[in-house]
Amino acid sequence: MRWKVRSWMADVLRTHPDVVHLAAKQRAKFEGWFKFELAARMARAGVDEVRIEPGGVVPHARHDLSFLWEGERYFVELKTVNTNWRIKGLENRPRPVTKNFNALTKDLHKLAPYGSRGLMAFVIFPVPPGDARWQSYVANACAKVRFSFSAEDDCETLIFETPSSEKYGLVTCVLSVSSDPPRGSKPFIDPS
Repeated sequence: MRWKVRSWMADVLRTHPDVVHLAAKQRAKFEGWFKFELAARMARAGVDEVRIEPGGVVPHARHDLSFLWEGERYFVELKTVNTNWRIKGLENRPRPVTKNFNALTKDLHKLAPYGSRGLMAFVIFPVPPGDARWQSYVANACAKVRFSFSAEDDCETLIFETPSSEKYGLVTCVLSVSSDPPRGSKPFIDPS
């Protein structure tokens, strides 16, 4: 399921290069827009019961998206993680990179009770082409809640260009929560 969600994410980003560039240039988060575009893309792909900001089965839980796939309900937390790494052609703006990646830890923990039906989907932007700093931030976020992470299996870098032909990347990642939740998390219980 992870690769399907990541494919839909990449499709949305590739078909909206002007929006991507506007966000990257200003290092502005675009999670709200992206959530609706991703939900619409999933619906066009035949995904059943795509829900935006549904409640979960865990009391007081609210997620960015949920959907049915082959009779199973999945819950998605979505993040756009902006960076402050210098890239020619983009504005240099201070962004709290460590704080942004720490938000991933919170959402990973929030998804833990869902087991493999919890998906953490995020975009890291902008990233200098070939720069791997983001990998240690994601690995640290995952280690804090004992989830595995593989840059090769879980992420893909999409390359875009500024109007002056300078290149920058957006890293799309989808992590599937381990079927063994971290200590202290309650196991997922399907209400059906």
